[in-house]
Amino acid sequence: MRQRSEFPLPERCSLYQALFWVSDFIRPIEDHHFVLMQHAATSGPTDEHKQNLLQALSLGHLEANGTYWCDGFLGTDARDDQTLDLKPRVWKEGDVDWQESSLRLPQPLGDTDVYDRITVPTIRLMEIFPDPSDPAPVGLDTARNSLAKTNIRTPTTKQRGRPEKYNWPEFHAEIAVRADLDGLPGSQAELERSMADWCQDNWDVSPADSTIREKISPIYNHLRKVRK
Repeated sequence: MRQRSEFPLPERCSLYQALFWVSDFIRPIEDHHFVLMQHAATSGPTDEHKQNLLQALSLGHLEANGTYWCDGFLGTDARDDQTLDLKPRVWKEGDVDWQESSLRLPQPLGDTDVYDRITVPTIRLMEIFPDPSDPAPVGLDTARNSLAKTNIRTPTTKQRGRPEKYNWPEFHAEIAVRADLDGLPGSQAELERSMADWCQDNWDVSPADSTIREKISPIYNHLRKVRK
């Protein structure tokens, strides 16, 4: 069986693998290899290890994303498998299933927001929780070189192009929640006006009307709606 050191370091690793790094500094590998390997941890994750990792996540020192869906009292809404960033506050309010790398966040009206297949950036994880047996400069340089060899861009690499001015995943998540709880307005123009107000309230600025229209138009022009 191949040793962990023979596998390339992944750009991101599952929340469950992150916990094993915090507890025993077991080197992350691709998840499909991870599930097939026996984990010979020296002690295994404890509540203290979980709290340490949760603290890094809840303070925003370590970002995470996952596949979002809503488990509602009227049935499950898969949300087209949206991958969204998890806000730091959810780690204080939600229930974590470590082995499944998932988090469930109950909502006031009885629905539950669910984030599955949660991952974190590997390099950042190793920076926050350095292996004491492997000095940080040497260990992280080795990890970055491993990523470079597999043509994976590390978090410290400058991204080309203009960064997004607005948090569009948050924008679309708001529309998804409205659709689930209240249903969407019958006209596109009404939703555009409503979301413009939402942007102003939450971002202190509203994008141009044409930009909002561009983001919302695919919903009302979706083939399934056109056929109705």
